[in-house]
Amino acid sequence: MKRSNAIGILLSKLPPIHEIVAAVKTLDDGVLSADLVEGLQQQLPPKEEIAAVRAEDAQDVTWDKPERLVLALDDIPQVGDRLRTWQVLKDFDQRAASTQQKASVLLAALDQIRTSRALSAVMGVTLTVGNFMNHGHLRGNARGFDVSTLPMLKSTLDNARQHSLLHYLLSICKSTAPQALKLPQELAAVKDAAKISPDSLHADIKALHVGAGDVASFFSSLDPHDPSSERLRAFVEAAESKIEAVEGLVVSVMNRYKHVLLYLGKREVETEASSDQFAEIVAIFDNFISDVENEIKSGFTSKEEGGGIKAFRNPSGGTAPSRLRRFKTQEEGQQGGALSGSGSSEGGGRPSHPEGGAGGGGG
Repeated sequence: MKRSNAIGILLSKLPPIHEIVAAVKTLDDGVLSADLVEGLQQQLPPKEEIAAVRAEDAQDVTWDKPERLVLALDDIPQVGDRLRTWQVLKDFDQRAASTQQKASVLLAALDQIRTSRALSAVMGVTLTVGNFMNHGHLRGNARGFDVSTLPMLKSTLDNARQHSLLHYLLSICKSTAPQALKLPQELAAVKDAAKISPDSLHADIKALHVGAGDVASFFSSLDPHDPSSERLRAFVEAAESKIEAVEGLVVSVMNRYKHVLLYLGKREVETEASSDQFAEIVAIFDNFISDVENEIKSGFTSKEEGGGIKAFRNPSGGTAPSRLRRFKTQEEGQQGGALSGSGSSEGGGRPSHPEGGAGGGGG
């Protein structure tokens, strides 16, 4: 009874039964939408229920429309497999396009991280100030720092607990490297990329392969004169090249990610290029962009506000930097990357903690 009611509701959205049957036989997308095909697939009764209806049908029972539809569909060879195959056909191109779109967003984000002048400027100021804060320590002459340091810039507060280190850094950027304040615009794709799981790309490709394989299997089982044969043959012939195109784009994403790791100064690129770390790095940059946006919206005053850099440490000698050192990436010839995970002071050292400064050498 429940299934009959559900089919009755579905029938209210469907064309006449003879048109439904013709569409299922030929896999005519112009008659049934993907949602309606899925609905038919879900409501198709198991063989036992259909057999019970067939038994009563022999007694000249007058059936309502739900039962008439079930009997009409059951007359179609391999109707269950046919409906599942049709669902794959309807979903395949959309899934492939969605995967390509996600890969394109990730590629755009990775390119922006590598080429952003604003990010390079912010990192240059961060490194210089971090080295000053670590003056007199092994960490005080770092060539770079790990990206995991970025969240500390917001959480590190001055002695009066009024302003963050990030606030101070951006105040410096406003007067000495204004390009840095364009960071949210130059890394606009990162926000969208942070919503995408790199693992989902591989899952999508696997689903495309499985779907294409199921269609090929169903096609091989059909009578050559089946009305859906031509459509299925065309799909099987085109599916492989479509999957290869998507796979090529996903490979480009992972290769570009490895280039970004090199840019960030990572040494063990092959072992560190995991999907989990990919998502973690993108999330770090996404949160950093939000932190920068909030600071920009709040506005800045003098870089000496609240005691300036000295408010973030117990002075041990040295003076605030009067000139910002040029910040080179690995690709420009300096050992270590723009955010070198392997850069360190001349004496070595680990990444600095907020209390010791944001620009210590990477581990």
